Amino acid sequence: MRRAEMALRACMLWLVAGTLAPTTGLAQHACRVVDVTISPPEATVKPGDTLTLYPTAYDPNGSLCVAATFTWSSSDVHLVTVDRNGHLKGIARGVATITARTGTGRSARSASVVVTVRSPVGTIQVQPTNAQVSVGEDAVLRSSI
Repeated sequence: MRRAEMALRACMLWLVAGTLAPTTGLAQHACRVVDVTISPPEATVKPGDTLTLYPTAYDPNGSLCVAATFTWSSSDVHLVTVDRNGHLKGIARGVATITARTGTGRSARSASVVVTVRSPVGTIQVQPTNAQVSVGEDAVLRSSI
């Protein structure tokens, strides 16, 4: 097998499996993660809405650690849930923190996103419904949601 073909197969294995196969002839190296970010950095959803979060891990040189794997958690699953792929779902009105973590022990790194779940406003009523105001006058209006 030619070297270019081996490199291409190694890259495909790396993208699919998250690691380089030892039989490719290419050197494997562990990526030491020192920083993690999540995109988007904050989110607002309605109950029932879904959104995908994208974590990124960086090594000490600022290069991407594409093979990093993440575990996800929600600070309040009654408000926002998140699955193992970073797909979140708004459940009820409130604010929760979603965290992506990679590594274990002292080498663990994480990033968090604050997710706000807002219920859509059904109607806003304003009283009085037909106020007439002349130039220079004031009027008091009351609203209710």
